[in-house]
Amino acid sequence: MTDHQPSDHVLVSPRYLAGQGDPGTVLRPLVHVHEFQHQQDDVRLTATSQCGQVQVAFEPNMPYLWRVSVRRDPAEERPHWQAHFSLYTPAELIAALTQALAADLYTRRADLTIERTASPTTAWRPLAKASWHLSEADDTTTLVSPERRLAFRHSFTPPGQKTSPGCDSDVWDAECDFGMYMSERWRGRFSQNTPMRYLHLFTANLASPTPVPRARAELPAASLPLVTLRPANPRSGMRPFSAVELAGAMFNPRHPTHGNLSHH
Repeated sequence: MTDHQPSDHVLVSPRYLAGQGDPGTVLRPLVHVHEFQHQQDDVRLTATSQCGQVQVAFEPNMPYLWRVSVRRDPAEERPHWQAHFSLYTPAELIAALTQALAADLYTRRADLTIERTASPTTAWRPLAKASWHLSEADDTTTLVSPERRLAFRHSFTPPGQKTSPGCDSDVWDAECDFGMYMSERWRGRFSQNTPMRYLHLFTANLASPTPVPRARAELPAASLPLVTLRPANPRSGMRPFSAVELAGAMFNPRHPTHGNLSHH
């Protein structure tokens, strides 16, 4: 039997049980490919699009480590919609959202805040297709992962009771709990005005069978009985930029390699 070392690299599925991974997966592409302006102080690091509509904040002192804010107008005091993610949320899930937002700034900026698909079933369709268990109670629809460690919920707000844009009311909630300790759970929340296409993107990444790379030492101990591991080259799955990042850079006329990026 081959001995496994903590430094060994493995591919992990399901991805939502793989632990946090590298936080740089979220911020590096925004700064180095999409030219977001970054600022750092004692309590947070922010990356803001040059137009000011999209901001991603890394806030170690807040209950939610990550905050993604989208505004219709940069001058707006409050975001039109927000997403929050706690510590230990897999970085790949957050990065898929932020990279899509960055790419959309070049090709479909209006869709950042405009809802074109009204049905909430659009958001959870990838989970239902992946055989997650769906249940309904009162005004809440819940989909639970096959091993019953992650629940994705939608709380319906009746007509006439909708809150104002940019409010703190959250109607979409993902909660993963696979152990006894805080390092073995994470939570993601989306505000009421989040366009369905971004919720669909998030759930599609939750349901994706594609594994994510980790060093064995990064894996939460409680997740080991629940995940499938495959050996990986240390660089497997760790390309500098994903396909959507490359597409975004190609559409960005200010990027020095505009139109000349190759996919390695």
